[in-house]
Amino acid sequence: MKAAGKPGRREGFTLVEVLVASSLAVVAVGVVFSGFIGMQDNFITGNSYINIHKDARMAMDWLAKDIRWAIELEPSHGAYATSNNCIVLRVPSIDSVGNVIDVDNDHDLIIYNLTGDTPPKLERIVDAKDGVSSRIDEIRTVADNIDSLEFSYNGTGLYSVGNFNAVTHLDIVLTTSTTVTGVELTDTLSTTTKFRNRG
Repeated sequence: MKAAGKPGRREGFTLVEVLVASSLAVVAVGVVFSGFIGMQDNFITGNSYINIHKDARMAMDWLAKDIRWAIELEPSHGAYATSNNCIVLRVPSIDSVGNVIDVDNDHDLIIYNLTGDTPPKLERIVDAKDGVSSRIDEIRTVADNIDSLEFSYNGTGLYSVGNFNAVTHLDIVLTTSTTVTGVELTDTLSTTTKFRNRG
């Protein structure tokens, strides 16, 4: 005669238990993955904003330095004309150690021009006085991703200024922009800078 024993225990999981556990794992992985993607998008967006701000800041630093050196605005030089988004600056020529040579007679030209590229770039063009100045002729891109650039004097765009000799300072508004992960980022900087020995 057989002794009555305890019923045997089943080993393993039922199909329903496996499906429930798998579903929970998929949901958990989805939540972690979407959080990672969101953090990555935020990082890319933040990094792009830093880059356009750096472009704007660098352009403003170049502009302010050259305007402080400048004696006055020139109406034009070659294909470039002083306007709301282009300036032609007359700056004193300098010797090999950076000293001004003759502020009344020897000068170089520095031009800031917004290009027609897409997106526009801000160019700095130097036309040094041959045989006198130690500056070197060059064309340099100062900033990329320029959305807009406006030069004015006392609230009047340079297109409407009749006498550039009376201009003592320039008001500058510079906007940089870029689109990242479907989000448009913009950064606007403004400053007022006086010409050399004016006001």
